[in-house]
Amino acid sequence: TRQCCGSRRPLPSSNALCLDVRGIWPGEPGAVDTVAQSETCLSRVYHARSAVMALGAIALVIQTTLIFYSAYIFAMALGALRRLKLQRGGDTPRTVRDFAVIVPALNEEMVIVQLLESFRIQDYPRDRFQVYVVADNCTDRTAEVAREHGVIVYERFSESERSKGYVIRFLLEQLRAAGVSHDVYVIMDADNIVLPSFLSEMNRAFERGHHVVQGLRATKNPLESWTTRLDYISECAAELETRGRRGWGLSSGLRGTAMAFSSQLLDELGGWQECEGFHEDIKMQANCVLHGYRVAWWPEAVAYDEKLTSIRDISSQRSRWLAGDIQVFRKYFFRLLAGGIRRADFHRLEQALYLSRQMLPRSSLAAGLLLMLCLSLFPFSQGVIWRWEIWAAALGGQFLCLIVGLLLARAPRSMYLALTISPAFSLIWLWVLASSVVGRRRYRKASHASSVTVDDILNKER
Repeated sequence: TRQCCGSRRPLPSSNALCLDVRGIWPGEPGAVDTVAQSETCLSRVYHARSAVMALGAIALVIQTTLIFYSAYIFAMALGALRRLKLQRGGDTPRTVRDFAVIVPALNEEMVIVQLLESFRIQDYPRDRFQVYVVADNCTDRTAEVAREHGVIVYERFSESERSKGYVIRFLLEQLRAAGVSHDVYVIMDADNIVLPSFLSEMNRAFERGHHVVQGLRATKNPLESWTTRLDYISECAAELETRGRRGWGLSSGLRGTAMAFSSQLLDELGGWQECEGFHEDIKMQANCVLHGYRVAWWPEAVAYDEKLTSIRDISSQRSRWLAGDIQVFRKYFFRLLAGGIRRADFHRLEQALYLSRQMLPRSSLAAGLLLMLCLSLFPFSQGVIWRWEIWAAALGGQFLCLIVGLLLARAPRSMYLALTISPAFSLIWLWVLASSVVGRRRYRKASHASSVTVDDILNKER
């Protein structure tokens, strides 16, 4: 108190609480006023100490979260190393299932031809699958181009329901109303290209007794620009986590395309009723786990996906993903957590953990680790920020996971050089987060115009 008010007079051992901070003893003029000043100073010290304690608690929560999710990703990398050998189908399946291939398309006339061509050359019996294209709010020739390639086309127009989840629900309802049913329903993006063995491998996966299967989502234009290189690295990191989940016997994640569902599962889940809006894949994934189904990862069913080249498109895409992450977290996190605790179900608990981790992308996690490493080097952070060795080890572990992901994906050598500019993705995510908080999220169609053809993919596979 003396330091706060500027007094330098030594205090006696008695009457310490009654002494005026300016050295005025009780009974002298001004004593009442100076005692009030003393109480004010004590209050300021108390509030300052409370603020410091609150900041320390916040710092503890942030640091614990960063280290926990870093350890989680590292554990997934270890799980990926447990099963390096891809699963083979074995004998020829006894059942040739009837597939419905659903392709939501919004102004995709530039790229949908290659997808339809890749399904035309499938080594699966042609009478055992049907391709459905839903031209959703299209203003180009997507519907006409699809009809020219002999597939069934539905056109849909809606200003309020503009996402892939609504499109899938629309088509399933149309098929049900027409009395059309299939054994398996496959969801594809219009910019994809699949290998000729795609449906055969999916059939092998369902022969194993799975009800929901995720194929391998490869990249068809990884070297087109620096943004596609960064997105490819991010894809390899996500695939590493998928491998790890399979390695530990957990439910794999759905990736939005090259995912297949049995009719039995869709009937039990009521179709696509709860999975509209953004991130329909993660919503369906959580819904499957709630109903006791695990997502199987089948890397032999390969679909090549186009990566975006425009920063504006990437920012818009990540904004939708962030909005979807928030929707999924609110809708399913506590249901999974409560169900896992009540039923002692580890898979539900792990799925709740997975949903919470989706709120902290890898790039943001790396940025947080780097920030803590920098702060730990300053003297003022001692006692609040953990030692720099901890953050250096965590950051090094994340970098090692990226290297392992690139090695398992057999990435081109140039991708290892692209790691030097990978912090740019952290800046993109920070921009997305800031714009989502202070601005209004708007749906913006990403442009797809890659010149990669089916022949290019087949030559690459050879």
